[in-house]
Amino acid sequence: KVYLQRLLKQAGDPDDPLEQMMIEQTALAHHRIAQLHVKAAEAETVDAAKQYSTMAIRAMGELRRIVLAIKQYRQPTKTKHFTVVKQQNLSSGDQQVAYLDQSATQTDQTKDSFLPDGSEQTSKRLSHDTSPDFFNKSETRGSRSPEPQTTRPTESPRT
Repeated sequence: KVYLQRLLKQAGDPDDPLEQMMIEQTALAHHRIAQLHVKAAEAETVDAAKQYSTMAIRAMGELRRIVLAIKQYRQPTKTKHFTVVKQQNLSSGDQQVAYLDQSATQTDQTKDSFLPDGSEQTSKRLSHDTSPDFFNKSETRGSRSPEPQTTRPTESPRT
């Protein structure tokens, strides 16, 4: 009991009962591993020593996983990366050009609110240009009529 209290204090005296349980589990696992090593050393046969050693090794792996779980539990969850993308739909064809909004700051990005379906509630920063002028009229309007193009599957090699 005194050992567990001291261990909890050295572990930062966590208030969360789940974290306390995980720390207590590490102490119990550590104690059991020590017992298994002692039994392996005192075993009368080689087979018994191998079995105790195998159990100790497996318990050490479990102890390692518990310690990593505590470490992960203590770390705050990372926010998902968010990038403001402006999109422009061209009126001539199916091509869509998207570019990153370099002027948006991190504080502006965190103020956005999204609906449950993932769409943005307000579109203040997304602007759509109704008359794109990426190409000269002579480049976009050729003498040939557009023909459907066949595509290859992404898995097939280029020929």
